[in-house]
Amino acid sequence: MRLNNINTIEEANKFLMETFVPWFNKKYGVKPKEKTDFHRELTAAQIKKLPQIFCAKEKRVLSNDFTIQHNKIFYQLLKKQPCLLYRKAKITVEQHLNGEIKLSLKDKYLNFEILNARPAPKKKITMSEIKSKMRINASENKKSFYIPRNTKIFSKSPKH
Repeated sequence: MRLNNINTIEEANKFLMETFVPWFNKKYGVKPKEKTDFHRELTAAQIKKLPQIFCAKEKRVLSNDFTIQHNKIFYQLLKKQPCLLYRKAKITVEQHLNGEIKLSLKDKYLNFEILNARPAPKKKITMSEIKSKMRINASENKKSFYIPRNTKIFSKSPKH
C-alpha cells in the first residue's frame, strides 16, 4: 500500500476491495467441482460451546492461598466449587470476545471473586519468637504452647 501512496484507512479499504481482492482471487482462487454447499448445521450443544471455542485461553497455576493472577489482576477462588481443587492445579483463564473472564478446570467453570490488591502474605514465625513463647508459657506454669496450623517456621541455617 505504501507503493500506491495510500495513507488513510478509507483509501486502504478502497484499494483492498477494488484492486487487491480481485487480483488475489484471480491468482489463488479455485472453482469448486460441485456447487452444492457441504457445510453442516450446528447442533444446539455446539452453538452453546462457541463462546468457549472462540476465546483466548491461558494456563495459570493455582497458588497456596487459592489465588491466581492474570493481566495484573488477582482472582480468589471461592470455597464452593463444582469440582475438587488442589494447590498447584493448572487453571485455564478464558478471555471471551465480549471481555468477560472465566476460570475453568476440567471443563467446569469455577466460582471466583476479583481482589482489589495482592493478598497479604502470612506472618512467618522465627525460632526466637517460638522460644520466647515457650519461656512465657513456662513462667505461667503451662506445659504447652500453641502455634497456628498454617504457620511457616524458619530457622537460621548454619553457615558453611
